[in-house]
Amino acid sequence: MDENQQTFNRPLLLWWHDIESKKDIPAGVAFFEAKYGEYRLKIDIHPDTLYFLRPISSESDSVLYRVEVAIKRDEQIYQRRIVGEGFSSPRTNGDVYLELGPYSKTLIMEMYND
Repeated sequence: MDENQQTFNRPLLLWWHDIESKKDIPAGVAFFEAKYGEYRLKIDIHPDTLYFLRPISSESDSVLYRVEVAIKRDEQIYQRRIVGEGFSSPRTNGDVYLELGPYSKTLIMEMYND
């Protein structure tokens, strides 16, 4: 396994960011799923809910993402619904800034948590 693959296998930290107070509150962790090219988010306030973060496009130096939630029936995922969107760019130092409805705080996925 090369160094880049090891970086993606480590959990990435999630933070709720309050724009007004400028405070960050721990929100959970994310894991890169190389097989599917997406991230699995484990958000602390919803420990049993599966969230996925998927890059959907890029514009110049920014990457756009969408957040999906898994809808389960009989313990099987049968559908995903879009519940948010986000972006990363050099302006965010590569971190992914996400807006999830109905939350007023921004969820940040810290890409480089050394």
